[in-house]
Amino acid sequence: MRGSRGARLAALLIAVILAAVFPFWANRSQPYYLQIAINIIIFAVLALSWDILARTGQLSLAHAAFYGLGAYTSALLTLRAGVPVVVAIILGGVVAMGAAGALGLIYGGFTYTKETHSAKLGPIVLQVKEKETVYVPIILSAGAIALGVLLLVAFRNK
Repeated sequence: MRGSRGARLAALLIAVILAAVFPFWANRSQPYYLQIAINIIIFAVLALSWDILARTGQLSLAHAAFYGLGAYTSALLTLRAGVPVVVAIILGGVVAMGAAGALGLIYGGFTYTKETHSAKLGPIVLQVKEKETVYVPIILSAGAIALGVLLLVAFRNK
């Protein structure tokens, strides 16, 4: 048991070192590989976020919508306005954060249905569905909008 833990730790260390070295190697020898690796990581993060929501019984595509809004904004800023890529990515995230804050102010919360098993009597299962509401505090929504505006103003002055 002890040896397997050490082997897993060594494998993790090797994976971390390879992940840290790969971008430098790929940028010099094959930039295409670097682009493929970046796309794999982006789509893996999106898939994991959807998987977490699906496992909790929630079907929401909002995270993909905000991802798309930020990506579209950064692409437009880069291609049409000539903004540097790093700044455009940050501003795309700021715009998505502002949109999330505005939606939080408009809706004020969300409702979900939770199923609970109240009794199992052989093949008969009694289930109770409870509707619960989670309220988003106005300070969070207003804070997201205010932070988005502050970041937009900060990047506009540079």
